[in-house]
Order: sequence, then structure tokens, then C-alpha cells
Amino acid sequence: MKVFLDKHLDVENYDNWVTLTVNKHFTDYDKSLRQELVTELVQRDQLGSLQIAERVILPHIIDSSLAESVIVISQLNEPILYRTNVEITTGIYILARQNEPSITKIINRLIDESVILTLQSSRLTLDEVQHILT
Repeated sequence: MKVFLDKHLDVENYDNWVTLTVNKHFTDYDKSLRQELVTELVQRDQLGSLQIAERVILPHIIDSSLAESVIVISQLNEPILYRTNVEITTGIYILARQNEPSITKIINRLIDESVILTLQSSRLTLDEVQHILT
């Protein structure tokens, strides 16, 4: 499993954010597979809100075509409006392979509100993310 931290991003909207995240962290995949991942994330969002805390969303999919699971903590410079005008500044992207035990462990950690608050911190480092989630 790979874990990434993206800080100080400027995006226009949710769809732009999803596309930027997938294209940045799946460079080994061909364009059509990256587009498929973007489509899956957007379709998952259409099933229901991904908001898990104030200013935080959890875009997530399970896809057997992934070589390995990927977690991206993504922090924006400025909030974007999500769904019904809710401001969002942090995305916790989970793109998982099927039956990945480490993902269950991460989801259980995200239940803790203090973990969510830590992942929103502008001083957060990749080492801290890896320590918290793995």
C-alpha cells in the first residue's frame, strides 16, 4: 500500500480535484485506466455524500485492476464547495484493491475524531500520515 500527502493544492471543484489526484498518483497507469478510476470516484460520490467530518470528505473505491492500494491525504489552499454548498478543505482518498486488510485498519483509525483533526492540520507531514495510518 502506498500513502501520499498532497498539500497546498488549488482546484476549481470536486471533479477537478479527483482528476488531479488520480493523474498525479497513478502515472504508471495508461490514460484510459486513470480515466476509469476518476469515473468510478465520481460515480461513488453520486451514490451519496462522502463527507465524514466538517470540511473533510472520503472519496473511495475498490478496484481489482489496481496494482496496490493507495491512500492520498489531500489538503486544499482554499475550500471548495461540495454538494449543497458545504466547504471542504481535506480529502482522504482511498483507492483499494479488493480484500485489502490494511484498508480495514485505516478505516478503523478514521473513526477517531482526533485522527481526522490531525489529518486536517496544515503542519502535517508525510511521516506523520504514515505513522497514523499504517
